[in-house]
Amino acid sequence: MATGWDLHEFIFSLEDLDENEKETCFSKLERQGFAAPKKRRAFLALDDADLQAAGISQLSTRKVLRLALAESAAQAGPPQDFLQSFKDLLAKGGIQRPDGATLNRIVQHYSNRLMVASTVDTALQLYEDVRNVPGTFTEQQIKTQCGLTINGPLFPNLSSSLLGATDAVGLPRVLKMLGRDTFEESACRQLCVGKPEDVPLVEAEVLTSRADHQTAATACHGPGLYTAILMPYHPTALVLMAPLPLCALLAGVKRMVVALEYIHAKGFVHMDVKAANIFVGTDGRWWLGDFGSTVRKDWLITSTTSWFLPTPPTASTRGAPELDWYMLVVAMVIEVLRSQDISWKDKLISQEFCTPWAQLEVTMCDIQRDVPGSSDLLSYLNGLLKRAAGLKPAAAEAAAEEGVGEKGAAEKGAA
Repeated sequence: MATGWDLHEFIFSLEDLDENEKETCFSKLERQGFAAPKKRRAFLALDDADLQAAGISQLSTRKVLRLALAESAAQAGPPQDFLQSFKDLLAKGGIQRPDGATLNRIVQHYSNRLMVASTVDTALQLYEDVRNVPGTFTEQQIKTQCGLTINGPLFPNLSSSLLGATDAVGLPRVLKMLGRDTFEESACRQLCVGKPEDVPLVEAEVLTSRADHQTAATACHGPGLYTAILMPYHPTALVLMAPLPLCALLAGVKRMVVALEYIHAKGFVHMDVKAANIFVGTDGRWWLGDFGSTVRKDWLITSTTSWFLPTPPTASTRGAPELDWYMLVVAMVIEVLRSQDISWKDKLISQEFCTPWAQLEVTMCDIQRDVPGSSDLLSYLNGLLKRAAGLKPAAAEAAAEEGVGEKGAAEKGAA
């Protein structure tokens, strides 16, 4: 346990915040429990999305906090027990002897993600992300063969798999290095190549580069063909933005419906619809991206984010369009809750780390009752939820029918 930890002292020592900003930050974070002595490490691991979820909506304020957090985390460094816990999680996931160079890179450049990697899935994702970040020689190969200069991770605290890059004519681009034998390459080729212009999927071009024996020996990878996805640059993702007005959410979700309808018509299921995978252009338009979890309809899923599903995924869970529609509704409800300074994790997420159907319906009813001007958005989201009706538990349906029956009987008696 850290000694001398004082959240109030930390916040009020920040010279780049005015007194009102300091008071707001402290009250929001204290309410989330970060003033407790044992919460110092968790506080230092907060990213931009966490700060937004805590209710700190001003972008400039969050930037000051993030810089201060990064400086403090760098000074402290990730404790050794975090690294050992991370190795233990990797071992449970089948990686008994992780690559030393990859571990060093995680410790030096991704300590925030290391300290919050608490499950096998998050540990494996971080390890795979960083392992696929190209080294110096691979960067040179990409520059020589593809004309791209890599600038580093685009959103370091969100994902290290998305790299900022500059093309041969100086335009900003986004590059995602793929592991071997991934389905993401095939999904991108079939969904993005030749798609209609009015389908709001992030445009993706599949690139290949070849590592020779000298490069492979230096970079600790085998020689052969390496694959990456080249995408346009979007300045941010929805998860990193301040809460949006309800009219903007309604316009954005309608674009996501077009994207998902196209994906489903092609015989695919996205399987990871969430704010982190919705990219936002300078004109405010939304684009759905990241096909790392995409599978064919009825295929066994390979990955997803369980928080956005009605029940925890299992080894036998298969891709279905209903899951995409459910995830989209949950993602939009979260955005509404953020706009109202309500903790969406407390409101939606169960002890099984998912969003049960009944809990989602209750929350949507609360929003419609308590949030002025939400009727159009909630009506639209209820329509989308009907597309996921096959996921609704029988008990919830029976309860809903019973509630309708009781309401009807009461109205009849009153008449």
